[in-house]
Amino acid sequence: MRIPGAKAKSILKRDNKVITPSNVRPWPLVASRARGCKIVDVDGNQFLDFLSGAAAANVGYCNLEVVNALKNQAGKMDYCMHAYYYNELPVKLAEKLTTLVPGTFNKKVSYGLSGSDANDTALKLVRFYTKKPNAITFVGSYHGQTYGGLSLSAIWPQMQESFGPLVPGMIHVPYANCYRCEYKLSYPGCGLECAARVKETVEKNNVAAVFIEPIQGDAGVIVPPPDYLAEIARICRNQNVVYVDEEVQTGFGRTGRMLGIDHSDVVPDVVVFGKAIAVGHCLSAVVARGEMMTWPPGSHFFTPAANPMSCAAALASLDTLRKMRLPQHAEKIGRRIMKRLREMRERHELIGDVRGKGLMIGVELVKDRKTKEPARIETGRVSWRAFEKGLAMSYYGTYSNVLRISPPLVLTEKEADKAMDMLEESLMDVKSGKATKTATGW
Repeated sequence: MRIPGAKAKSILKRDNKVITPSNVRPWPLVASRARGCKIVDVDGNQFLDFLSGAAAANVGYCNLEVVNALKNQAGKMDYCMHAYYYNELPVKLAEKLTTLVPGTFNKKVSYGLSGSDANDTALKLVRFYTKKPNAITFVGSYHGQTYGGLSLSAIWPQMQESFGPLVPGMIHVPYANCYRCEYKLSYPGCGLECAARVKETVEKNNVAAVFIEPIQGDAGVIVPPPDYLAEIARICRNQNVVYVDEEVQTGFGRTGRMLGIDHSDVVPDVVVFGKAIAVGHCLSAVVARGEMMTWPPGSHFFTPAANPMSCAAALASLDTLRKMRLPQHAEKIGRRIMKRLREMRERHELIGDVRGKGLMIGVELVKDRKTKEPARIETGRVSWRAFEKGLAMSYYGTYSNVLRISPPLVLTEKEADKAMDMLEESLMDVKSGKATKTATGW
C-alpha cells in the first residue's frame, strides 16, 4: 500500500495552500468514496474505518435508506427556513426524539447544526429558565468549538489559548476517572468523592445546570462507576439544578443502548444531540422539558437548522437503527473487540487500560503500568502503523495516549477480527522499532 499515492499527494499540496491548519488530520487519507465501514482513497487504497467521522456515521457510510431518503427529499424541497415556515419533517423527527429521551413528561425540541451549537443552545436555555449565571462541567469534557461549547469544555489547552475572553460562569470539576483518580482513591471504597465535590461546588455557587457526558469521549473514553450519574442527578434534583445530558458522541446506539444515559436510571432535564443524529449531515437538537422552552419568538434559531434534507437523513437513520437492531449489534461486537483487547493487554505491556461500552472503546497506552506514564509518542506510532496496514484508528485523550475505537455500528465480526489483527501487528511493530512514523494527535 503506497500512502499517500500520487493523486493524494497532489490534493494534499493544494489543500495546504487554501485550507485552514486548525483541522486535525491524523494521516494523509484523501477520501474518495465510502460504504459501510470502508473508505477508499483517491488512489484506490482501502481502509477499515474506526473513526466514523468522529462517531457520526453510526449506520455506516452511504446507507441505502439514508441515500434514498436524501434523493427523494432533494426532488421535493431541498431547503426550508424552519424559523419562518412550517414543515412536517422537523415535527416528525421531534416526535421521535422526544420518545427516545427518558421521562414521561412533555418535551420540546430546538434544532441546530452541530453538537457545538447545540451545547450553546442548552447553555442559553438553562440560563433563561433558571435566571442563574453559572454552569458546572467536567475536567476532560469536550462540548464543541463555538464560544459556548469552547467555554464549557475543559480538555486541551490549545483549544482555549489566545481565544479569550471566554463565556464567563463555567466551573470545571474533576470527572469520575477511576483509572487516574484525582483524589488517589479506589472505587467503591472511595464513597464517590468526585460526586461529593460536585455537591460542594453546587452549594457554593449560583449554578443553573450541570453539563455531563455519560461517557467522556475525547478525554479518552472515560466510563464512570455505575452509580455516579445517578448520584449527580440526585444532587441536581436536591439543589434545584438542571441536569444536562450531553449525548453528542454517545447517542444513537454508539454505546450499545440508544442513548448513553440509558445505561443508568437517570431522567435528564435536557438532552443534547449532534454528530450521528443525521449521520453527519448538518443537524443537532436539544430536547428539554416543555416548561423550560418558554423563550419568546426570535430569541433562538439558526437559518439552515432543521432543513428537510438533514431531517430526512435523521429519520432514515433512526429507522435503520431500529430495523437492524444496531444498538444491540454494537453491544455484541463491542464485547468481541473488548475480549480481544484484554487478551492483547496480557501480551503487551504498552496497554495500560481497556474500557468502553458498545462500540465506544478506548485503549490507553502507557510507558509503565505502575506509574501510568502516558505513552503519547508510542500511541501516535501505533495509529500511523495501523493506517499503513489499512486501519484508520485515531487517538486522543487528555494526554493524547488513548487509541479511539468508534467504527460504524454495522461493523461485522470478520471486520472486527481483521482490525484487531492489524492493531496487534502495529503494537508489535512499534515495540520492535519497525514503526517510527507518528500520526497527528491533538
